[in-house]
Amino acid sequence: MLVVSRFLCLLNLSFRTWQIDPKQDHLVCFLGGSLILGVTEGGRREVEWSNLDTRDMEDFVVGKGIIESCMKTHETATLANPYLLEGNPS
Repeated sequence: MLVVSRFLCLLNLSFRTWQIDPKQDHLVCFLGGSLILGVTEGGRREVEWSNLDTRDMEDFVVGKGIIESCMKTHETATLANPYLLEGNPS
């Protein structure tokens, strides 16, 4: 995981070269919602959002960061997000 500016990016690990590949697939956007859904255990647990334990708070913060970063990718002239984000994180 890499934080660029104030946006959260998940990077791929190339299994051919074992190098970090600076690209993010559009499906990673579902991960943010999955992390937040995990805090509620799929809606089976009542959550007091102002009093989360450490693990749940980490899942919530990372999930929220992924969702916000994915939403930023929609800020284009066409309002469509890219299928694949590529770039140099440095």
